[in-house]
Amino acid sequence: MARALHIDGEVATPRDFDFAALRALAQQLVEPSALLAGREIAAIRLVTLLELAGAHAAAQSIVAESEDGAYVTTLPIESARDCVILYRVCDAALPRGLGGPFRLVTSGRLRAGDVKALGSLYVSERRLVDVDDTERVCVRV
Repeated sequence: MARALHIDGEVATPRDFDFAALRALAQQLVEPSALLAGREIAAIRLVTLLELAGAHAAAQSIVAESEDGAYVTTLPIESARDCVILYRVCDAALPRGLGGPFRLVTSGRLRAGDVKALGSLYVSERRLVDVDDTERVCVRV
């Protein structure tokens, strides 16, 4: 069975994006990777996937979970514009050794860091995380 990234929560339509669905999207970010001997890597902006799922305008947070549930992190919704989902190297799915098949890349702008083997994204209208002026992350329960 093909793996898929699941988006749920406060969205108009919960969605599953597998490799083929991501590959079919027009909004690809493609570049050669210096770390992979110039091989082409591809990603999709997180905001693109949230728009396709119809994230509610009142959304405040995104809960990102690895497919095995071993790692969970929460991001403020405004950080989505700085994040991408890396999913492809050349014409193949991102290998597990590189954090595949889907890897949330936060570009180092968030203390949460990347989520390797990303399995799901849950959109919440609750403000679960705040980043204060000192860049400390405050989780609300």
